[in-house]
Amino acid sequence: MITFYGVWYGYGLSPSQMVKFYLFMGALILFLISGVTSYNEIRYLLFGRTTLAVLMEDAGAVGHEVRTRTGGRYSSQYTVNIAVKYAFKDIDGSIRTASDTVSPEWHTDNIKKFADVLPTSVNFDIPGHNGVTFAVQFIPGDSDRSRLRGHNYVWLTFPFVVSTLAVIGFGAWVWNDVSRFERHKAMKEKGY
Repeated sequence: MITFYGVWYGYGLSPSQMVKFYLFMGALILFLISGVTSYNEIRYLLFGRTTLAVLMEDAGAVGHEVRTRTGGRYSSQYTVNIAVKYAFKDIDGSIRTASDTVSPEWHTDNIKKFADVLPTSVNFDIPGHNGVTFAVQFIPGDSDRSRLRGHNYVWLTFPFVVSTLAVIGFGAWVWNDVSRFERHKAMKEKGY
């Protein structure tokens, strides 16, 4: 692509044109990578719904501890997370069971938001719950997409927004160079 860009100019690339091109390509790569990583957050933003879910009986009182081993062979360390298993009714009335793994800090900060399930709750008749309810976000119809409310990665969308603006800006900058070259080439062919 660089050689095509250089051929487009006819004489090779000047250092400033190379900088423009590399900035554009870097912004384009960042745009693609950040687009993939922020895809789920954008889906939750556009299609996500919030409902009250019930904590399942086999999840314990407020979830159970999950230890993940990290580190090398001789320096074993463990990362501790809390797995919360829950169930709720989807828009079509089907019962969805899922779990979400959160850090102990998130869990401690949000445990106050857990409440008793009232008999008037839409999820009261789900079998196997232990009487505790809390808010979850889900994407209707997608059985793999649900999470505890507030357990999000919104920060992943910021690089996507910045890289989108950068691609537009650097793309316009490169396009301006190319169109200027085309105008100059057309004038030269006409004999001006």
